[in-house]
Amino acid sequence: MNQWYCKKCGVNSPGNICSRCGKKLPGNIMRDIWQVYRVPLSDTASWKTAFIVLLSASLIMLFFLLLGESVRGDPSQALRLFSNGTAATCLALLPAGLLCQFILFALQGQEVLVYCLDSDGAHVQTWHKAGRLRSWARFQRAHQQDAVPDGSGGMTLLSQRRTVLWSDVRSVTLMPARGEIHLFSSSRLAPFILRLTNDEYENAEHLVKKACRKVMQ
Repeated sequence: MNQWYCKKCGVNSPGNICSRCGKKLPGNIMRDIWQVYRVPLSDTASWKTAFIVLLSASLIMLFFLLLGESVRGDPSQALRLFSNGTAATCLALLPAGLLCQFILFALQGQEVLVYCLDSDGAHVQTWHKAGRLRSWARFQRAHQQDAVPDGSGGMTLLSQRRTVLWSDVRSVTLMPARGEIHLFSSSRLAPFILRLTNDEYENAEHLVKKACRKVMQ
């Protein structure tokens, strides 16, 4: 949903006239703001990231063990790593890690992702219900004193903020069938993912194309 932010009043308005002071607001402070709900336990992107990290860790560990045995001057010792169970132990890190990740995702519960597109870039805030286990499952301290009302009688905590500037975006992938827009930047290995509902996708796509028209030509 497009909104205009008035710095003087500190409020968002649905049009370019401030709902509090009546001042006409310039177009360059227009923001597109929306939110989506996400459950990490059922999110394929989260599982894909966890799998890649764990697989990389297993292979790197095995590589250094092989390298260490080879440096000693006895290549046969390196080959024995595959027969004495050492290699299998390294690769067992993958299923063991995925099981631990399953438990962590289950404890995290539901998240609310609040997205904002403005003249500077794309921003997202991740919120979750207040609770020590939910914070610890995200490897974060449980700052219960920072919890704020969520509008439904509960309390919610800000988990993280992420931003990608339009000037850093190097390529864009539009995925309307999945309700996603991927922004690739030079400073990130993984894309910055915009998750959108059907009624928000067209507007966000228009703003992304406008802001990233140079890299999308």
